Amino acid sequence: MDTSFYSQALDSIRMVDIWLPSDYDSTDVDYPVIFYLHGAGGNQNEGMDFANTYYDRYYEDTLHADSVPPAIIISPDGSCQPYLGSFWVNSELYGNYEEYITTDVINFLESNFRVMNDKNFRFITGYSMGGFGSTYLAIKHPELFRGCAPSSAAHLSYPDTLMNEWIYRLHNENGGYHFSYIAGPVSMLFFTVSGGFVPNLNIEPNHFELLWDTLGNFADTVFTKWQNFNCCNLINSIASEDRLSFFLTCGTNDMYLCYPPYIELSNSLENLGIDYQTYYHNKNHGIFDPVAHTKMSQWMDSLIAVSYSHVDIPESLIPIRSSMQVYPNPFSTTTTIEYEFTTQRNVHITIFNQFGQQIEKLVQGKNCESGIQQYLWNASGLPNGVYFVQVRAGQEVSTRKIVKVN
Repeated sequence: MDTSFYSQALDSIRMVDIWLPSDYDSTDVDYPVIFYLHGAGGNQNEGMDFANTYYDRYYEDTLHADSVPPAIIISPDGSCQPYLGSFWVNSELYGNYEEYITTDVINFLESNFRVMNDKNFRFITGYSMGGFGSTYLAIKHPELFRGCAPSSAAHLSYPDTLMNEWIYRLHNENGGYHFSYIAGPVSMLFFTVSGGFVPNLNIEPNHFELLWDTLGNFADTVFTKWQNFNCCNLINSIASEDRLSFFLTCGTNDMYLCYPPYIELSNSLENLGIDYQTYYHNKNHGIFDPVAHTKMSQWMDSLIAVSYSHVDIPESLIPIRSSMQVYPNPFSTTTTIEYEFTTQRNVHITIFNQFGQQIEKLVQGKNCESGIQQYLWNASGLPNGVYFVQVRAGQEVSTRKIVKVN
C-alpha cells in the first residue's frame, strides 16, 4: 500500500509504504509492526526487498504461520533536500525526522491499522542511513521498541580507522581539502551526514560545519557535536529494564567502513549485558543479503513469539528475571531449570521453539513449596536450535532463551 499522510513534525505530506499480511482483511487480530528505514538516496519504496523476504519466509513455513501473526511492515519516506536524505535525526537543515518517526508515523499507523500499541510488538530496522537511524532512534526511545536490527549501518561510531580513511578518501575525490558535494560517493555521504549532525544555516553554501578545514586540520569542536550521535556512547543510557535487543548484520568488506563500528557497538552491548545477536557476511555495502535478512526476520519473530506468550499477563507481573536459571546453556541432551520462591506457588513451565510454537508443557499448575525447585528437561528427541523456557509462578513470569547443540 503506497499512501501518504500529513506529518506535523515536518509540516508536510509524506509518503509511506505499508505491507499487510495476506490474511489482514479476513481476521480481526492486532499485529506486531516492523519499521523499515531506507538508506541515503532512497525513499519509502526501498523496503520492498525486505518485505518480500520476510513474508516469503513466513508463509513458506506453515508451522510458523500457525503460531503467531506475521508483522505489518511500514517504510516511511526519509528523503529530503539538499543532500541524500535526513539521516533520521532532528536537523534545522532537514527537519525534525526523529519526531516524524517516533510520533507522527506511529500515530498514523495506530490510528489506521490494527497494530499492537505496545513496545514489545514494535521492531525497527533499516539499511545504511536507515541502519544508523534505526539504532539511534531505538537507543533514544527504548520505551517505543522491543528490538533493533541495523543492516550495514553508516556511522554508528567514529573510530580513528574510519575517520582517517574518510579524510583520505575525501582528499582523493576532491583533489584537496575544498570539498564538493558532487565530487564522488564519499563526499555525498559526508555532506549528508554533516547536514544531519552539525547543521548551520548561517554557513554558506553548504549549511553545515566542516569536520576538517581547508588545510585538512581536524575540528575538535565540530567533532564534539558529532559525538551527540555516537551510538556506542548513547547505548550507555539504556537500562536493563528497557528490554531492548539488537540484531547486528553488516558486510566485512563494506566499502564505507561500516563494519568496524559494529565491533565497537557489540563490545558495548556485551559490557552492558544487553541482549544481542550478530550475523556478518562478506558482501559489500549495498548488496542485499537474503540470508542475513532471513536470520533477522527469524530473530524478530522469536521475540514476538515470547511477547505473545505474555499478552494475557498484566505489565506489573513481568518479568522477574532473577527467579529462574537454566544450566547448562547451551546444552546437548538435558538441561536443568532452577527457580526459587519465598512462598508456596502454583507453577507452570512451558517450552517454546524460536517461532513461538509451544513444544512441551513440562509442569502444569503444580503446587510447589517455597525454596529452590529444579526440573530436568530431556530434549534428546528435538532438533538442535533455539528454544525458550518460560516459568509462570503466581504473579511472577520469567523467560530464558536456551540453545540445543550437538
